[in-house]
Amino acid sequence: MILLGKAPVNQGTDVKIEGGLSAPNGKDEKNYIFYGGADAADNSGTLKYVRIEFAGIAYSVDNEINGLTLGGVGNGTTLEYIQVYRSGDDAFEWFGGTVNAKHILAVGTWDDDFDTDFGYSGNVQFALAQRVPTVADQSGSNGYESDNNATGTDQTPKTSAVFSNVTVLGPIQKAGGSFNANYQHGAQIRRNSSISILNSVITGFPLAGLYIDDTKVVTANSTSNNFLTGSAVFENNLVYGSKDADLKVSSTTNAAAISALIRAKNVFDNSKYASDLFVAPYNFGLDFSNTSNRPDFKVLSGSAAASGAIFTNAKVSGSFFEKVDYKGAFGATDWTAGWAHYDPQSLNYTTPGRVTQN
Repeated sequence: MILLGKAPVNQGTDVKIEGGLSAPNGKDEKNYIFYGGADAADNSGTLKYVRIEFAGIAYSVDNEINGLTLGGVGNGTTLEYIQVYRSGDDAFEWFGGTVNAKHILAVGTWDDDFDTDFGYSGNVQFALAQRVPTVADQSGSNGYESDNNATGTDQTPKTSAVFSNVTVLGPIQKAGGSFNANYQHGAQIRRNSSISILNSVITGFPLAGLYIDDTKVVTANSTSNNFLTGSAVFENNLVYGSKDADLKVSSTTNAAAISALIRAKNVFDNSKYASDLFVAPYNFGLDFSNTSNRPDFKVLSGSAAASGAIFTNAKVSGSFFEKVDYKGAFGATDWTAGWAHYDPQSLNYTTPGRVTQN
């Protein structure tokens, strides 16, 4: 599914969406497959209680269609209660724009779960990604992947999205657990991005829970400098079960300062995993398991994620963010009940809107 709007994008006001699309015969492609503009409040409609299943494809190298692609979508648009199941590329990708989103779910994604590019500056709260140990992309799969743009320039608007109360369940479920070798990082923040992540949980990634990457930027050390200046924030998160490194910083200039800053404001524990925080986070349907068991992403009472969320930082102090106590996407209520599905190949689509909980 692709939504295109007229909100700001740091690539200009007429940007062609990737994925190999073409306009109808005889029609001006600018009216069909281009996006971007100057209207931050642009309205592309409402997408609510929607499942996008078995979508997404790599049309060619670095030219892909995702589960839900959002190009220059404005904050007049409503995105709530959306599940992307088994996307063949990224689950959700934002190319610029200002649109906000709440209660979004990515299950069994092939590449990245939450990909932000081209100056995306919206807010996201209550999002979950459940990775499957055997499924990853040869390009390297991450929970978050965030760029300002492809070459890491200083173009504005900067990618400055704010994510709060997100759970990213990586492929490593326990110590010594096996996983696809193409998995990389829980969050790879690179190419001069100023994304912020707060009150969230990242578990079980092999290369690093968080990677702040300056290997491809125009202004030296710009990605890590975004964190040192407060333009980007990583704060009040739990990063569990990383294999090789819990925090990785490519900049030798800023490595010590970044490490001190990030470690002071987050909890890193490589000896614990998602099962220490959530009820049944690793249940899968028949696509990925011999038996079908519905996952339960609700927080375990008394766990480190059950309390301690903080909304005093200016990034999350506004009215969009609900001031909940818990870290991660779920408290004591399962907001996927009644509309999301975790074993869709066993669901008979005989009635519009039907959901049979597995």
